[in-house]
Amino acid sequence: MSVKTDRLTALLPDAYGATESESLLSRLLDAVAAELMVADDKVKALLKSHWVDYAEDAALDGLGAIYGVDRRRLPDGTPEGDDGLRRRVRSVVPLFTGGGTRRAVTGAVRSALGLPFDLATLDVPPELRDDLEQLVRLDEFPVTDEEVEYGPTRIVVERVAEVGEEAALYVDIVAYAAEVAPARITLTMGSAGLDPSIESIGSSFRVGVRTDPAKPLFLPAGSVVHFETTAAGEFSAALEGFGDVGDRFVGLDGGPPRLPSVPTEPSRWRFAARGAQFDVSGFDAHFDTSPTDDQARFDEMTFDGFFDATPDDGEPFDSPHFAVAMTWTRAQPLVFDLTVPWSAEAAVAAILGRHGYTGKVFVFAGLGQDAVKQVVEQTRAAGVRANLYFSVLAAEDQDVRESFSEGRRLVSEDADATDSLRLARANRMVESLDARDAAGVASDLDIAAFDGSFVFT
Repeated sequence: MSVKTDRLTALLPDAYGATESESLLSRLLDAVAAELMVADDKVKALLKSHWVDYAEDAALDGLGAIYGVDRRRLPDGTPEGDDGLRRRVRSVVPLFTGGGTRRAVTGAVRSALGLPFDLATLDVPPELRDDLEQLVRLDEFPVTDEEVEYGPTRIVVERVAEVGEEAALYVDIVAYAAEVAPARITLTMGSAGLDPSIESIGSSFRVGVRTDPAKPLFLPAGSVVHFETTAAGEFSAALEGFGDVGDRFVGLDGGPPRLPSVPTEPSRWRFAARGAQFDVSGFDAHFDTSPTDDQARFDEMTFDGFFDATPDDGEPFDSPHFAVAMTWTRAQPLVFDLTVPWSAEAAVAAILGRHGYTGKVFVFAGLGQDAVKQVVEQTRAAGVRANLYFSVLAAEDQDVRESFSEGRRLVSEDADATDSLRLARANRMVESLDARDAAGVASDLDIAAFDGSFVFT
């Protein structure tokens, strides 16, 4: 008797004899209690099905569907068991609650290829596990080369106190990045100019480089100057055809020069060069303004050069015009690159062969390349762009070989002429050219024959 049978029996008077186990009423109450026990078990299972640790069959499938986790097919074609699906759902749920993390994306893709979601569940050597981890590679903030060009044009001409006129170009760079990036700047002079400067202007800062007042720098028309920050973090300025001119620059505050970096948010840049200056530029002579390797001649040009004395479109003849090109490597925010092997079976086989491992590492049947794209889209966090790349087998021979073989072309002619005639059936004709002499004798009665020739031969 069950607990529910005891409870039902207690509800009836003693006169009914429900406590007698062999009575008809007792057996009826016991049958009803058994059905109630089955109903209770189903209600308990229904309540527990809302928990990943206790859900089974269709209930577990429903919980997995919330996070896009389907019951996978094993290599032999049979459905994945509850224990395996429960482990994958238990791993994915906390990852999804915090957004598409690296582990969530790589684990989901690895599972789509047929490998375990977490390679730590494999009983393999650590070196082999490390190589398997590299099959699905995620790189955050991939870099891209950015480039902007401005000019050549006559642009804003500013009046600088006690110095003269200065042509300035203001550039707005609207590019968000994950980290600051060093810039490479190329200044191309459309006309002659003096003392170039570069500034990055922000709401609360102004950084850049300018020409040292004690070392004026003259740039002839057509000259090109490259500014950059070296790998060692040092400032570099090179004038094409002349060489390094970095020693002629200082920081805006007069300290060591340092080229501004491109910030992570939109920024404004100012490029400027001066025109002719009183008591500096000469107007009664015209020097060859082509760059020269002679430092003394270069210094002479710096102070006595003749600056673009031909007016252009009514603009002041002493206002230089120039073009600016900026290039830098930008780390793209909210973007990641995902590299996946095109053939997971071939890539895994190559790794296992390299380690001499004969065990099995695939726990699911692979879903194919199209499914990988869907998995990435489902797993990535909102607002994040994923770039998916497929790689070829690293063990495949990708060497490009060239070969050359020498050949001769031999021309020959067969001049033999032959005639032939073939017939299926033909009569043989023979012609006889034998010649004979004969002499005839007149026939006599009863001697000559009349039915043939009668001659002597």
